[in-house]
Amino acid sequence: MNEIVQALDRLFERHRIIFWYDAKRELRAEYEAVNLPGVEKVVLGNNALGLKYRMLRQEPGQKFLLYRDGPQPDDLDNWLLDVQLAQGEFHADQTGLWLHELGLGAEFTDVVAGHADFFKSAARRQALKALLKPDDTHNQIRMKMTAVCAGAEPRLDDILENLLAELAKDRAEKIRLIERCDLTPFLWKRVEMAFGYRSPTPGIRDFAITLFKSAYAAGLGETADRANDDLAHSALTSDAVVFLKRWKDSVRYRDDFATLSAECAGILNIEQDLEERDYRQLVDLDVFEVIDRKILSGLARDVVNRTIGSDTCTRLIYQRRQTAWY
Repeated sequence: MNEIVQALDRLFERHRIIFWYDAKRELRAEYEAVNLPGVEKVVLGNNALGLKYRMLRQEPGQKFLLYRDGPQPDDLDNWLLDVQLAQGEFHADQTGLWLHELGLGAEFTDVVAGHADFFKSAARRQALKALLKPDDTHNQIRMKMTAVCAGAEPRLDDILENLLAELAKDRAEKIRLIERCDLTPFLWKRVEMAFGYRSPTPGIRDFAITLFKSAYAAGLGETADRANDDLAHSALTSDAVVFLKRWKDSVRYRDDFATLSAECAGILNIEQDLEERDYRQLVDLDVFEVIDRKILSGLARDVVNRTIGSDTCTRLIYQRRQTAWY
């Protein structure tokens, strides 16, 4: 708002009458908020002839700010064209104002114009401005915009953790805001680059399922070579598994992890898959709680059948002490 007032002040230093054409009809609120001492504000409509007489004959010393909610009329239909040519014109568009407010140069016009819904919120603009640095690139700014939408730090892992937490609570405000701000393609491209996640219909739920599926298969040492196995490795990178482990071990997100783990275990039919596996190969795997039940069941059976030594049993239990479900 200050930028508009300052620009108008400079124009009124040179001209008595200023025309403001709001071609995209997006700055009416800004016009209404303008308050310049000694300047008469008039909205242009079907009042051109009367206004012309008033400005040139009745009040020749008065300053006028003439606002039209729409584009400039064609020259043949513009009864004030001669006045406009002799006076001044204020040029402003919403994208330019947002760039100026954020201290960004014209080279970032595509970032602002391409995500207009993000910038319509003053709170989001202020949050983004606090994160900006002079050497930010286009994609660094988009990452920070995505972080603002997700209520996260401007890091991909923190953004995803916040979105997964929202998913666990069966809510979708943050991911919907990211979608509304046209940041979804950017987000999933970043996830693809970082974790190898690809999907014809990427989404936070699909990502969660793929993440658990990949971590489970990786923990079993299985690969995509098992073509007929629905639980074959999903081709996520090792960094994706590291991300899941950090998320699982986070005190802040522990409950959210447990909720989504249980949900994904059902979707992936993990319990059925475990029926065919020896519990000993699962000792280092703690992606799903049902794995602990499988191990406990196997240990109990072997103890009853006296097919496992006490030292081996103690060692296996000790190994499980560091798991999420112990």
